[in-house]
Amino acid sequence: MKKVFYLMAVALLVAGCGGGGGGGSEVKLFPVEIGGDYGYINHKGDIVINPQFEEATAHRNGVALVETSDGKYAFINLKGEFISEKRYKEATIFRDGLAWVVEENGAPAAINAKGVEKFVLKEAKAVTTFYDGLAIFEHASNGRYGVVNTKGKVVIEPAFSHIGVFSDGLAVAFDTASRKAGFINTKGVFVIAPQFDWVVSFFDGVAVVMVDGKYGAIDKKGNYIINPQFEGMLPDGDLFLVEQDKYGWCDKKGKYVINPQFDRASGFNGESLSPVRVDRKWGYVDKKGKYAINPQFGEALPFYGSSLAAVEYDDKWGYVDKAGQYAISPQFDEALPFIGAIAPVKSGRQWGFIDKKGKYVINPQFRRINEDDIFVCYLGAPSRFEQVESDYFNAEDVVAAFDFNAPEGLTSGADYNEVMRVFGLSEDSFNTYRNEYRAVSGKKIGPKVKYDFVIHGSPFEKTTSKRIYNGYYLGTSTDYTFKGDFSPDYYVYNIAADTEAHAQEIATLIEAKTDSNSSVYRPALRGKTVSVEIHFGGEAFD
Repeated sequence: MKKVFYLMAVALLVAGCGGGGGGGSEVKLFPVEIGGDYGYINHKGDIVINPQFEEATAHRNGVALVETSDGKYAFINLKGEFISEKRYKEATIFRDGLAWVVEENGAPAAINAKGVEKFVLKEAKAVTTFYDGLAIFEHASNGRYGVVNTKGKVVIEPAFSHIGVFSDGLAVAFDTASRKAGFINTKGVFVIAPQFDWVVSFFDGVAVVMVDGKYGAIDKKGNYIINPQFEGMLPDGDLFLVEQDKYGWCDKKGKYVINPQFDRASGFNGESLSPVRVDRKWGYVDKKGKYAINPQFGEALPFYGSSLAAVEYDDKWGYVDKAGQYAISPQFDEALPFIGAIAPVKSGRQWGFIDKKGKYVINPQFRRINEDDIFVCYLGAPSRFEQVESDYFNAEDVVAAFDFNAPEGLTSGADYNEVMRVFGLSEDSFNTYRNEYRAVSGKKIGPKVKYDFVIHGSPFEKTTSKRIYNGYYLGTSTDYTFKGDFSPDYYVYNIAADTEAHAQEIATLIEAKTDSNSSVYRPALRGKTVSVEIHFGGEAFD
């Protein structure tokens, strides 16, 4: 069930290339593998950009993302010319006129189609492509999600455990405390309170939600238009594809239009027919649930805006029309949807392209084609290049994040009452058998560093007394009394970097600022971890 609903959800996304439909005019060049490298061909099969890339995507607004022979990413135009000399460790495709790029040891930066850097999102650990002028990012330090616009302004502060793509002016957001999902507006305000276990983004003013394992639908005011009752549910145009043991469809009032009766269903996706499976055979039904094409195929793809759909019969692929007649008899080892007037097909180990009469427009000769063209750019599925992760590291920024003179807000003379106040602890948080307490664990400082903060010492006063009964000595007893006015002996920061080299940079910088009179002991370097002891009484850390 999960795979079926995932595939349908993918089809609901809006593609940057204009996806869906049958024109195919946006796909001018196809990335294909020739002799082990990717190049680009046109609709006639002519090589327009010579094979030279490890990876290549479709052109979007005239720009394509490619991976060069040295494993770096760059962007080229329709002539195969690089839009700039820059090479990147990571990069996304272009959406809303911008792409995210990451250079070695750099933070995510947004560039335009000319390769010009517009802004840098230094605080991001990861960031996704823009949709409707907004991009979701994960904060490097607190791990929460926020939103940035195409101007580089953070319009929603990172305060959520997850944020989805904005649709209909609203986005799915998970509340950190309750871990429930609701919907926020573009200002980051919950307009539908977090109360759901799972949700699908709004589509045509309606969103699917799940509560206690059952699915229903709400309007933009948060009112139920269909009470939670189904085992699975996704919007499918003016209907909902639902699962109730079997698959069927209901209308926006929750009334069955097609009773659940199918083992699998792909959804109409804007078409008049939907592929369905019964007893391991696929066919097509119309919106009244009547078979337009009887179940007979091993596999069946949606029409995707074309007059023909790819089907598999007896281990070979061909194409049928909406009457169920073979327009192209099964003869291929693989077949993909039509992109306008042509479709990629595979014979043996080679890919070629055919027209709607089944004639080769481009003979089979390519080892691989990049399905980014078909499923991402043309049909609207998400790309593999929708997100980048930061590679930013700066030892000075890391060290500057620590106040060694007042570690975690604790100053000289702080007692355990102050420790409890700062960290929200109680007397029960401490153990009489251990003289240390880990107050902070795994807190992030940027994408490559995290730390623990350990308090050494004991807040307990130990009292030993003799045990005597009827004049007989029975040994000793020990009592522990919590003393909030006791002070910790010292503190330790354990700073963990992603590499030993980065740990060495941090240690060197701290050591350079530490002398024998300082409250800070010289850092101890152990592999990727720098340990720093803080004993109050010396000079302040500079």
